[in-house]
Amino acid sequence: MKLNDIIRIIEETAPLAAQAPWDQSGIQIPGSADKADDVRTVAVTIDPTPAAMARCIDENADLILTHHPLAIEPKRLSDGGPYLETTRLVISSGATLYAAHTSLDANPNGPAGWLARELDLQDMTPLEITRRVHTRGAIFPVSPDDEQHVGRWKELPGVVDVQLLDDECFLLHEEDAWSAIRSVVAADLADMAAFNMVDTAMDDVLFGIGQVGSLPEPLGWNEFLERIAGSIGNALMVGKIPPHLNAPATVSRVAICPGSGSSLAGAARARRADVLITGDVKYHAALEAPLPMVDVGHFCLEEEMMRRFASLLAASLSALNPKTRVVFVPGYEPRTLLGSTSGA
Repeated sequence: MKLNDIIRIIEETAPLAAQAPWDQSGIQIPGSADKADDVRTVAVTIDPTPAAMARCIDENADLILTHHPLAIEPKRLSDGGPYLETTRLVISSGATLYAAHTSLDANPNGPAGWLARELDLQDMTPLEITRRVHTRGAIFPVSPDDEQHVGRWKELPGVVDVQLLDDECFLLHEEDAWSAIRSVVAADLADMAAFNMVDTAMDDVLFGIGQVGSLPEPLGWNEFLERIAGSIGNALMVGKIPPHLNAPATVSRVAICPGSGSSLAGAARARRADVLITGDVKYHAALEAPLPMVDVGHFCLEEEMMRRFASLLAASLSALNPKTRVVFVPGYEPRTLLGSTSGA
């Protein structure tokens, strides 16, 4: 498959337009032209570390898909270290390195929402909205000669659906993409006609970082912790209860932010969450938090997210080209529980 076709499929789940404004999702290192023209293996992993890149290259990856970008802020190769080594490995292999960071985090219906679905959270909304999509419909006359273009229209960025209704076409689209869509459709039509724009009854689609929702029924605190533990396996789980609060007797509303999300504690509390599940909770953030937090580390939620993204991508690509292979390369949890020591 061609690289651009695979990236288009990736971005159906991780749209670049939904990423946080500070982020650097997208192509990190362009690959060679011959590999981009015939991608046979896609390797998926969480971090662009030299060790992970070496394993991806051992799998003969033509495209390497990571969660974390190579860098958020510019770095100099002359500084050396892992950044230089990763860059050297990827460039020498000819593979393309692509990161789906907050572009993936921002889609709650994708792999980022896996724990929310495990907990069966209801009426989910983002904690921090990064994009709001309003859809509209366009109705216009078509002739039999125009029907050949419908397949291409469906693939245009921002098109949600295209339906032929007798001698008319209904094209559902994202409102802010209409200008570009209209230019293509108008050029394809045998007889140009006016577009009749209609509003739809569909709710706006929200993209954003973190999710908050309600459990089907309240759980006792200990039972809730057991549910989390059952989902995250052997990951280290640390309760962060600030001194001015107690652990809730029952949990009804849950906020989740994979990765490092303690900065969203205020947003979680404003949306009436009883607890926030996240990682990388620092001492003072825990001490001053407006609600209890459960710190499961940066790694475990995002590692499982990328594992599921690899499975989703494999299913999508195999339907188009069974020869395209997707492999998941497990990441590395740098936190190790060493035990405790006591002074004399």
